[in-house]
Amino acid sequence: MRMRGAESNTFLAGAALCFIGVQSFAQAPADDVTALSPDERPMLLVQRPPDELLLARRPSLSAPRRLALSLGLGARPHENTEPLPGPWRTSQPDRGMAQELSAALGSSDANWPWRGLQLVADSGQLDRQLALLTGEDVAIARLGFELDDLGARAQVQFVARADVTIARALGTPRESRTHMMLRHLAAPLSAQAAHAQRSAAVFRSGGPLDQCVATATLDLSRLLAVAIARADAPGGAAPASRRLKELAHRPQCSECRPDDRVLHEEPGRVWIAPARSPGEILSLPSS
Repeated sequence: MRMRGAESNTFLAGAALCFIGVQSFAQAPADDVTALSPDERPMLLVQRPPDELLLARRPSLSAPRRLALSLGLGARPHENTEPLPGPWRTSQPDRGMAQELSAALGSSDANWPWRGLQLVADSGQLDRQLALLTGEDVAIARLGFELDDLGARAQVQFVARADVTIARALGTPRESRTHMMLRHLAAPLSAQAAHAQRSAAVFRSGGPLDQCVATATLDLSRLLAVAIARADAPGGAAPASRRLKELAHRPQCSECRPDDRVLHEEPGRVWIAPARSPGEILSLPSS
């Protein structure tokens, strides 16, 4: 279930300050972490994204329908997915995300705000691992990605997400759960599937799309660390001091509002907590 009310506000209000703490925590000597006894950090299980990046298309909407959706009214239309056009494919159907994910999360495993990490391939393997962790605290992250066709804009956009559940005392009468959604949106790339060959260079191995994937994986790992560390921190924290309307370079975001909180800002990227989607954090390009 999603966080609601005060619980959601406490988590999102402290995320910006927690980001700084996680950065310091991840850089601390391993002995400082392993010396803790007992280790109360949760176990992290990460379900890898699909083996192939697909192109997602959404039906065109009338102006009234777009307005209704921007106000949070009605359900978003179902997207259709299809394989990438031939000129956009490489020898790595997932664009190297599995490899990038292992590198981002595993390189300093002892210093993250989780006591151990397991990467699983699918929901069946995830369920089998969870059955071995009864009574423990577990963080579960289900990863996904797609390449969104932006239609009339003649652009595509790489989107990566982590559906995160933190379970305390898993599988016992004391079990409690916190749910959040983390989404990373890359800067749009100029390309049209109908004229795939014209933009083939954008999708070559090691090219702009692969760079988007590498950046997204690193950004999601940081978002995940913030989410887990904040959920484990006692008490609250001071609210984020900035609002979206105060940014000099505002990201394009149809679901954001001027008073939405800014959790973190860096050159070219900003993390937003949209008030209309409690428990969600968006990482958006800002330039």
